[in-house]
Amino acid sequence: MSSITLSKSVRSDNEEMQSHSEFEIDTDEPLLPQEDSPLLLTEHYHSNKTVELPLRATVLCWKDPPMWARIIWSQFTLERLKIGVVLLFVLMAAGMFAFSEEEDAELLSLSGISYDYPLIIDITFNKDKNVLEALCKVQDITDGSTHDYPDPTYVYVAVQGSNSDDVWEDINEVWVIEAETEETEEFLHDFYIETVKTDYRWKISTNSKIPLGITFKYRQLFEVVQYEVLIAVIILGGVYILIIFELMHRTIAAMLGSFVCLGFVAVIHGRPSFEVVINWIDFETVGLLFGMMIMVGIFSETGFFEWSAIKSYKFSKGNIWHLTLILCIFTAFISAFLDNVTTILLMTPVTVRLCNVLDIPPQPILLALVVMSNIGGTATAIGDPPNIIIVNDPDIAAHEDINFFSLSLHVGPGVV
Repeated sequence: MSSITLSKSVRSDNEEMQSHSEFEIDTDEPLLPQEDSPLLLTEHYHSNKTVELPLRATVLCWKDPPMWARIIWSQFTLERLKIGVVLLFVLMAAGMFAFSEEEDAELLSLSGISYDYPLIIDITFNKDKNVLEALCKVQDITDGSTHDYPDPTYVYVAVQGSNSDDVWEDINEVWVIEAETEETEEFLHDFYIETVKTDYRWKISTNSKIPLGITFKYRQLFEVVQYEVLIAVIILGGVYILIIFELMHRTIAAMLGSFVCLGFVAVIHGRPSFEVVINWIDFETVGLLFGMMIMVGIFSETGFFEWSAIKSYKFSKGNIWHLTLILCIFTAFISAFLDNVTTILLMTPVTVRLCNVLDIPPQPILLALVVMSNIGGTATAIGDPPNIIIVNDPDIAAHEDINFFSLSLHVGPGVV
């Protein structure tokens, strides 16, 4: 039996007095906590009895499972399933990255070849990796050169095999590269070795009798490399599914996708070094986005967006169409020079408050702002992340004619 003493206090304006009323409650059962008490699902107050979680009668299609299966199945929740899936993919990617072989050192050959003197490179062939990836760069043939190169000038790259009888034959289609008058990047080609031979070698020749400079390197890969584009598409689609259906935070989804991609790259091409992975990050683009987000944060702290919304409301004089037009033009103009994603995030609460004052639904105006923000962001080289990536691309940055003003001059009229 448990006894409880309750005390009651009464206060009035004219006089202060306390009246204490005491009474006892007799009960044969222990006192239970309130429904909002965290002890409800664990144990009774002053009691050793525990409240068990409800066990499910079935486990999927298993109608009469044993008690241990029901207990385990009752612990499964959506949040725990998410954590388990993320942990599974992280462990899988970590295992793929840790236990894969290091990236093969690319055998670089800088040489001159001619019709009479081809370049021969012996291949130490690994039967587990039956794909040869060749990277070749040919010197540019300038018009003002003193040498009379044939027009056109070709470089032939072939994989040859032999059965220890010193008779070499091409076992793949010959890769033909045409020399150009301007400097070009490395050309890449994959050779799939399906013919079993004792020895293998590279033969690189040309139709020019005048020596031609080339750089050549190769590495051996697994056959799964032919499906690398499909694997990348599947991973990208999985990341978008996680983001669109909000199964997890978009940052975690993006990091998970990049980690899984890194694991597949380690398996297919060999484990890259830390320096190589760091070089994959475009720090110019990241730094520019970081700086613009700081600027947008400063503008938001000063109340710039709230002040602009109030001015828009005054200029519109309560007219909904005028207000929508002013807000859209303002958002497009700001998005051309600042990060459009952050701009929309800051304009949304201001727009919602204005719509509440005017007693109108905010969804149509917000959709218009989003569309105008994306359109306005494409007007300059820094208004939209894709534009930033395009301008910072090394191949595009090498052209002097493509800069901030030329890009804005070409895309600006279309935006207007």
